[in-house]
Amino acid sequence: MLRAAASVHYGIATTSHLGGLPAIAQPSTRETDNSLVKGFARDLKAACDDLYDEPFNPGARETVLRLLKASGIADAAYARLHSTPLRINP
Repeated sequence: MLRAAASVHYGIATTSHLGGLPAIAQPSTRETDNSLVKGFARDLKAACDDLYDEPFNPGARETVLRLLKASGIADAAYARLHSTPLRINP
């Protein structure tokens, strides 16, 4: 049973250039990176918990693989927050 449908999507508000509509304030890069890192960690933990509960569930496996394929964005945000490049040993 999948507890969470881990979907990695992090929207960034943009300024409206349409007449009469108010502009939406953009979050700072640090706030955006922090939100992205926390969201990725939460989604990955939920997906791993699902896989642990049901190791032969193809949906749980696919979710973990999809998150790992998208991890480069979260890795870059983490590195910016901590001002150190994240080293991954092959």
